[in-house]
Amino acid sequence: MGEHYLEYARLNPLKYRLMFNTPLPEPKLHPEMMNNAKRAFALLTGRLASAPVQPAAQGDAAPARLDAMFVWSTLHGLASIMQSDALHTLDMEDEEHKCVAPNAMARMGLALFGKESG
Repeated sequence: MGEHYLEYARLNPLKYRLMFNTPLPEPKLHPEMMNNAKRAFALLTGRLASAPVQPAAQGDAAPARLDAMFVWSTLHGLASIMQSDALHTLDMEDEEHKCVAPNAMARMGLALFGKESG
């Protein structure tokens, strides 16, 4: 799911920015849009709820909604960074650019599942 999120942001930069970098309209006036947003978050939450997620700290499992927020915020931040000139500003090599997304996915896999995910 994360790879598809990043791919959508890469292939549709204007739509992605429109979706996330403009103020939301009044939710009550746009119930279908709000339902679609809630549905997307529920899909991610459901996927995480059915996965063998590692406890967040010392045996306490985080609710799937909190894990979903962790994943979404990580992917959203990465997608936004990759649409900017930040990687070039940091003088990252082209080979490093190719590793940014796979590394983030692997690190999220370690955080959530105790193993790398691909």
